Amino acid sequence: GIKVDVEGNIYITVKGNIVVYSPKGEQIEEIEVPNSSATNLCFGRGIYSKTLFITTHKKLYTLEVKKEGFHIPFKK
Repeated sequence: GIKVDVEGNIYITVKGNIVVYSPKGEQIEEIEVPNSSATNLCFGRGIYSKTLFITTHKKLYTLEVKKEGFHIPFKK
């Protein structure tokens, strides 16, 4: 999976972990997931906007991050 935070940092699942790249393309962080088993990720909304939800083959993990996730506003 691929997601973006409000500052343009890109979160990508790579080989079962999460790698974070700056808008300039520089790797700024690697988040290890138990058993290197991440399959997808998403940011929460509202009070959970700084929570990264990470799915694996068997579990769901949460991780508090420094930046809010970017969401495209819903049109009503």
